[in-house]
Amino acid sequence: MEVNGIRVLERALDILNFMAENGEPSRVSDIAEGTGLSPATTYRILSTLREHNVVLQGKNSLYMIGPTSLFWSGAYRFRLALSHAFRAHATDLWEMSRETVHLFSFERDRVYYIDKMDSPQTVVMRSRIGAWRDLYSTGGGRAVLGALPESERQSYLENTPLVAHTPQTQTDKRALLEILEEGNRRGYQEENNENELGLRCVGAPVLDATAYPLGAVSVSAPSYRMDDVAAKRIGLMVRTTVDKITASLTRK
Repeated sequence: MEVNGIRVLERALDILNFMAENGEPSRVSDIAEGTGLSPATTYRILSTLREHNVVLQGKNSLYMIGPTSLFWSGAYRFRLALSHAFRAHATDLWEMSRETVHLFSFERDRVYYIDKMDSPQTVVMRSRIGAWRDLYSTGGGRAVLGALPESERQSYLENTPLVAHTPQTQTDKRALLEILEEGNRRGYQEENNENELGLRCVGAPVLDATAYPLGAVSVSAPSYRMDDVAAKRIGLMVRTTVDKITASLTRK
C-alpha cells in the first residue's frame, strides 16, 4: 500500500511539473502524453488535485495550476526571508541596470528562481519562478558554487557531469575552477552565452552569518546589451546589492 501511495505521489508531481513547464492550460490528453501516463490515470489524479485547488479546470476542460501552489510558495519564501530582503534592496539595481534581476535560492546542488524584477525593455529574458538552473553554467549558480566551502565545491564537481547547454558552455572542470576563482576575486561571477545563446548574466552570492551561500542575485540581459564594460559595471552593482541583502539577513 505504501509503495502504491508513493507511486501515486510521484505521478502527481510529474503532472504538476509538466503543467508548470508547459506554462499554459492543458488538456488531459496533452498532460498524459507529456508525462507518459494513461489518460485514465491522469484524469483521476487531476480530479483529486482539483478538489484541493492544486489545479483548476477552466474552459474547454483545460487544466491549470491552482491557487494552493501560491500558498505553498508563500510559505517557502517566508521561511527563507530572502524575497523580502531582495525587494527591499534590489530596486536600485533594477532601476540602474534596466535589465532583468533574479533572486535565487540554493537547494540540493541547484539554484531556483524565487523572485524577479523584469526588464522594462522590449527584449527580455524568459524565466519562471520555481524553475531551477545548474550551478556550473549560470551567473547565479556560479555565484553559489564559488561561495561554497572548498570541500563541497570539489564534491559537486566530482559528482556532476558538466553538460554543454550551448557550444560556449565551459565543461572543463579545471577551467571552471579558474573561472570561479577569478569571479571570487572580483566579487561577482558571470557567464556569457553558456546557459542560453544570446544571453549574458552576472551574479553574486547572498550569504548567511557563517558566510555560507543561501542563494544569489543575478542580472541577465541579451548579450548585445551587456558587453564587457556593461558586465563589469552591473557586476559591481550586483555585488553591492547582495552585500546589503546579506547584512539585512545576518542582523536578524
